[in-house]
Amino acid sequence: MTLGDHGGGVYLQQSGTFRANVVRKNEVTAELVSWMAGVGGGVTIIEGKVSMSENLIHDNYAKKCGGGVFVDDGATVTMEHDLVVQNRPPHADGWGGAGIYVDGGGEKSTHLTIKNTTVADNAPAGPGQGNGIFLASKAEVTVVGSVFFGNGMKDELAVVDDTGSSWVDVSHSLIKTAAKGVKVGAGVFAAEPLFADPKSLDYHPRSKAGRWDPKAGGGAGGWVTDDVTSPCIDAADPALPIGQEPVPNGARVNLGRHGGTAEASKSTGEKSAEPTPAPSPSSSAAPTDDPSFPAAGSDAPPARGCSRCTVGSQSERPRAAWVLAVAGLAAGVWRSRARSVDPRKDRCFATGRAVGKAPRRREKA
Repeated sequence: MTLGDHGGGVYLQQSGTFRANVVRKNEVTAELVSWMAGVGGGVTIIEGKVSMSENLIHDNYAKKCGGGVFVDDGATVTMEHDLVVQNRPPHADGWGGAGIYVDGGGEKSTHLTIKNTTVADNAPAGPGQGNGIFLASKAEVTVVGSVFFGNGMKDELAVVDDTGSSWVDVSHSLIKTAAKGVKVGAGVFAAEPLFADPKSLDYHPRSKAGRWDPKAGGGAGGWVTDDVTSPCIDAADPALPIGQEPVPNGARVNLGRHGGTAEASKSTGEKSAEPTPAPSPSSSAAPTDDPSFPAAGSDAPPARGCSRCTVGSQSERPRAAWVLAVAGLAAGVWRSRARSVDPRKDRCFATGRAVGKAPRRREKA
């Protein structure tokens, strides 16, 4: 489906459950004439409490931001065992957020919890920042047991907010590049996730002990073995129940979409090759000697470092009402906000260190 302004595939404004759906090849192509135009290509969630699980969100496009998922206006959303992959990059003048975009609404904060979800290969060579998750103001995001890999050329998770009202709290997850505004907790590391076959949308992690292959058995599915084992295996919070993972499972849940499910890759009982510790939030490099980050596999929290770094300055302008009817899916009133981002130098709340200048952004008339 192609739509002009926002909510290209699915538009949800009421509380409920969104489970086991395929949201693919939807587009939002509005001209970039306002802050709000061209967002939410795949799934847009406004205000309500929504539980998402076991969805494939693939190959969607939003001209401004939020190609895969857009959560806004005080919504409370949980994503669990979802696959958000290969959503297209935004327009060259867009912000980023090809995977997930989160924003608050007026005085209301928006809450997103991401559990055992894989967000990968969204705008892998595309423009903008935060092509894994992009946060504006009043956005609160918690990430556990998940995988973020190959999302854009810059930081995969980014907070663009100078009010201190937005944050991302990450624990026991694989993130290729830690980003500004991210609070890095225990068990966070950077490594190649060793997915089975992303070109065929097979994001099961490879394993010498056994991996579920949907193509095996003439398409009926079956277990196969690999010559390598992914670091995603046995890397989630050790306190979590094992769920439906088949034996051998190492008594510890895997990271990503299939962790805790009957399709979880099997454990070898061996320690995987040592992954690289997650990089500092103020850099997209991956230093291995930074004591801010624990050694791979450690459950200790960082000893020091940025707890929340912000970039940019945003100001709200008067709101205008937008009325949207989405192709038989929903109808609702959308309030758009125009924002400007002024270049400025910010400092880390935790360390006081300068983290650089935000890029200058211009709005088209």
